[in-house]
Amino acid sequence: MRRLRPTTPFIAPSLGLLALLGFGAGCDLLPDEQHRSVINLYAAHTPTPENGIFPDHGPEGYRRNFPNDLGWKIDLGAAVITTSRVSVIPCGQADGHDVDMYFGPCAEDFIAIRDGTTVGLGAVTATDGYYCSIEVEFDNYYLPEEDSQHAVPGVSEIVGNSIHISGTASNNSGDTVDFAFTSDQPLKISIDISNLEEGGSPVRLSDENFAKKLTIAKVYDRMFDGIDFATFTQADLEAAILSSIENDTYAVIGTKL
Repeated sequence: MRRLRPTTPFIAPSLGLLALLGFGAGCDLLPDEQHRSVINLYAAHTPTPENGIFPDHGPEGYRRNFPNDLGWKIDLGAAVITTSRVSVIPCGQADGHDVDMYFGPCAEDFIAIRDGTTVGLGAVTATDGYYCSIEVEFDNYYLPEEDSQHAVPGVSEIVGNSIHISGTASNNSGDTVDFAFTSDQPLKISIDISNLEEGGSPVRLSDENFAKKLTIAKVYDRMFDGIDFATFTQADLEAAILSSIENDTYAVIGTKL
């Protein structure tokens, strides 16, 4: 589920152009006078949609089952990824607004949580304008304080780690191979949101009356593409999973996937 980038990059209007368009370039545009809006951020995981519909790889609380692109049947027994930091980046800028992660790092359990269910990450109050990307960092999970509303994952391997994924793969010949990948290394990715609004424009904050909602979704059934489990190495598994997290994670406006 790779998102195609627009061929023509979006360029935020300059102050001079805004003045020509009748918006004025006086005190209303000074940074400390600009209106600010709230963005609520959520996490989710999904399979790859087929004809616009998400396939059923298994219900909440059960192992997920699906094929990879080489015909191996994946029986996913555990998949937990920890979101530790999120930042929304205005168009044309390198730095953004860090989200206040209300309950600390969020270890999202793909097996315990139903596909497509959103998990609250936090919120940020940001200056109105156009936003072209979200920077997400996955890092080590630690057990939360007692007042945290994040559910503690039932996968103990995620404690002190950023990613834990394990399961089995089988083929039509009856061969079965166990696999597992655990990482304590941080992973930072950038998600393009420059064409999410209606008409293909960047995410826009404009005197919002209610919080704008953005959901960051990870696609789990493409994590094993390209792996022949008859000959794979641990390095192959690591490269495939990290590449999928980086390239197949996407964002939507709202919480409906």
